[in-house]
Amino acid sequence: MKNKDGVGLAGRFTLIARHSDDEVFAVRDIMNTITNSGMEEVASLICGVTSTEFTYIGLGTDTENAAAATDTQLYDEIDYTSVTPATRGIDAAPTSPAKVAIIVDTFAFGEGGEDALTEVGLFNDTTAGIMLARQTFAVINVAEGDSLTATWNITVGV
Repeated sequence: MKNKDGVGLAGRFTLIARHSDDEVFAVRDIMNTITNSGMEEVASLICGVTSTEFTYIGLGTDTENAAAATDTQLYDEIDYTSVTPATRGIDAAPTSPAKVAIIVDTFAFGEGGEDALTEVGLFNDTTAGIMLARQTFAVINVAEGDSLTATWNITVGV
């Protein structure tokens, strides 16, 4: 949603799946849905009511529920990862006046890690966290030894 000055939030994520030999076998680059509860939490961050950043990426396998602004969770969550300070930051010099928050993390799939991934979400906690954004995508089948790098770009001022 934008105001009269054109300020709003937009999210885009990229998923890159690799086999253990580092061969890329799947890429997804998709605009995502910013949730209503996520927008409310951003407003709370601005005025200092909360200070919990969105640094948790969740993966899931749901194939029945399209992303919607009313979503508050992944529908079939399999994993969360916490992004460390070294893998998040601000791109303060994009080509437009907008600013981009970047959150990146890599999931490694160990023994028994076979999944058909179809959904991703960005949260501010692993339990009872607020989901800022969610999207579904064409299945990525991961297995033991595979990795998945998730890069989330949240643009402010779109």
